[in-house]
Amino acid sequence: KTPTLKAHQAALKQGLTCAFQVPLHTEIGTTGHVTIYSDRHGHFSQEECQLIERMATNLCHTLNTLRFQKEREKQSAQIQELAFSDALTGLPNRRYLISFLDDMLASADPRSSPSAAVLFIDLDGFKPINDVFGHETGDQVLIQVAQRLQNTVRESDLVIRQGGDEFLVVLFDNPRNHPPLTPGDTSSFSRMAEELANRLIKAIQAPMVVNDQEHRLGASIGISLCPDHGEDASSVIQAADNAMYDAKRDGGGCSHLYSPQMLEKRQQRLSLEAQLRHAIEQDELVLHYQPIFDLASLRIKGAEALARWPRGNGDMTMPGTFIPVAEETGLIVPLGNWALKTAAKQLQEWHRAGHWLRMAVNLSVHQMHPYGDADQIAALVTPYVDPTWITLEITESVIMVDPIAIEALLNKLRDHGFDIAIDDFGTGYSSLSRLQHLPLQILKIDRSFVNQMDQAGMGATMIPIIQQMANSFDLHTVAEGIETEAQYQQLLEAGIDAGQGYWFSRPLPEEQLLQLLTRGKATPGD
Repeated sequence: KTPTLKAHQAALKQGLTCAFQVPLHTEIGTTGHVTIYSDRHGHFSQEECQLIERMATNLCHTLNTLRFQKEREKQSAQIQELAFSDALTGLPNRRYLISFLDDMLASADPRSSPSAAVLFIDLDGFKPINDVFGHETGDQVLIQVAQRLQNTVRESDLVIRQGGDEFLVVLFDNPRNHPPLTPGDTSSFSRMAEELANRLIKAIQAPMVVNDQEHRLGASIGISLCPDHGEDASSVIQAADNAMYDAKRDGGGCSHLYSPQMLEKRQQRLSLEAQLRHAIEQDELVLHYQPIFDLASLRIKGAEALARWPRGNGDMTMPGTFIPVAEETGLIVPLGNWALKTAAKQLQEWHRAGHWLRMAVNLSVHQMHPYGDADQIAALVTPYVDPTWITLEITESVIMVDPIAIEALLNKLRDHGFDIAIDDFGTGYSSLSRLQHLPLQILKIDRSFVNQMDQAGMGATMIPIIQQMANSFDLHTVAEGIETEAQYQQLLEAGIDAGQGYWFSRPLPEEQLLQLLTRGKATPGD
């Protein structure tokens, strides 16, 4: 067999004139050959050649085995990396954290001081960015968040991508940074975790720029301690998750430390959510109607539709209990649509009976943003009454969610004929310049100002100012929460157009309100 030219030339220089070459046909990796040289021509006998061939066969088998093992180790490392890391941010993932915490908790003494804190981070305001600007922008925002979290914690701490817009940070106790903790002392370590949570929130709140567009986020953070709040990783993470939801219910932008009572509260909330979902699907909710009356004549000019939830035991669940759950879970959209449609049907019946009232219905931010559709909202009303008979009430906080988009939607709703009212006016942060550009017809003065009218304070000062401003913008005013004769008289003197409150009437079922309507001018307190 003839060796390669290069090897042949090198052999000749060494005086080697005879060679025997055997190919190495390996299954994995690069193939090759084995060549044995001799300085004597015809040196290799047939037996020697057969021996070399067997040796080459054994070498191929050994190379195949070695290379296969290395390939398996490489693939195993790649699989391990994929299984325990997040593809988008490169951070370790939840699977890695569970494995890590389980190992740590298995050796932890439950009587000792906490050895780590888990911070569960949920981004506030990420979904609108993802929905409006697209997933590519959303991914870039998440990458920036991951970088900020890593820059905020110590090298010894751990940042995890949980998934979606959720992250986890593990803060480890470092005795070099503080005196040793007393066994069972959770307060010192929890303070460290809360201080870190505040720094993380501040880092996330700083503006982020993607494709020359500035975005702002907030964060809600729940904190749990190891091993105080769980015997395994899943329990500790769930405890931090429960605490995070508690922080989010407080308005977000803050952190809460887990307590056992949170789990009970969340279980009750989940139960209430399931019951509310069933009640909406089975049409078990009802509307009550609070009269809106003209202050000068005391005649009923309209009503505000308010949802009530009758229970099987005869109790009535009030909106303050179930509306926050509906807002949090997204049930507010079907609930709000049901309320608007039901109120329009009721108004149609009143009009047919000769009671030409207006109807006020609250719109939730979730009905308006980011998927608010003026045509769909109008379609809930138009089969029953003209939208000009309906007043849609929104709060100042709704306007500030996305001022440009909300203004555009309100203009479309106004084109359909709806009146627009700002509810709880005076308690939000909307600017007068913003309100001036909105298609408003009514300002509803918040009850907190009305409650203070009997005192020499803000209410007595602010209400005349609000009325003067309303006059300059050609807006009507409605005072909420009128409860006393004195409040009524002061509002009347201030020039307020209309009002509602328990002094005149509480919210009533339809049949009771109909009794008021048939009497025409009502007596306060009916």
